Amino acid sequence: HSNTKWQVFGLPNKIHQKCAEITEQNVAVKKRFHEDMRGEQTNFTKTISELGDTVSGLVDKTNLEDVIEIADYINTVDKQLNTALDKAKLFNSRETLFEQDITDYEELNSLYKKFEPFSHLWQTAKDWTHDRDSWTTGRFVDLVSEEIEAKVDKYNISINKATKFFGKADMALQSDIANSIKKQISDFVPEVPLIVTLRNPGMRERHWEEIAKQLNVDLNPIEEKTTQQVS
Repeated sequence: HSNTKWQVFGLPNKIHQKCAEITEQNVAVKKRFHEDMRGEQTNFTKTISELGDTVSGLVDKTNLEDVIEIADYINTVDKQLNTALDKAKLFNSRETLFEQDITDYEELNSLYKKFEPFSHLWQTAKDWTHDRDSWTTGRFVDLVSEEIEAKVDKYNISINKATKFFGKADMALQSDIANSIKKQISDFVPEVPLIVTLRNPGMRERHWEEIAKQLNVDLNPIEEKTTQQVS
């Protein structure tokens, strides 16, 4: 009983000592984390500089025949920029925890704005080229009109942004590519209402027979016709 009594009396002091020990350990851990973060931020500055060189180098991508390779490269750069933006937010949140001044990473936002027109150009060029070939040479009955309508609108908006930017920036090669893709999309736009109408779920064989009769064309069997043949 006596031993238990004095153990109880002594426990608050032991707890106090343990708290002091843990507090000291936490200070050391915090210092180590802070030093690690500063090291990471130093390397991150180099990463931002490299991304700047990468984005600046996109002006040399001007061959439309290499659209697939260029678009894939653009996609890689896009992921790198988004990863960097997320990391900048993480650093800022940690700086708040360490009660230090927030580092301004506005340069990253500027880089992304500089990158966007190239993304609009090459991603649209790749996706549009692929979809156009699929839509025009594939079976007409396989077309999903709502999807086509949405994608054409999306491509139109994206390529218009690229056209305006490269035109104002006086970047002739990129501007020519953007205008070429824009014309292809514009030429296809009148086909969209026709596709939407003819791909109506209510279309039956008698309707196709009537259309073929009125236009004096052979649309039988419709299941074997491509969009080019129908339009």
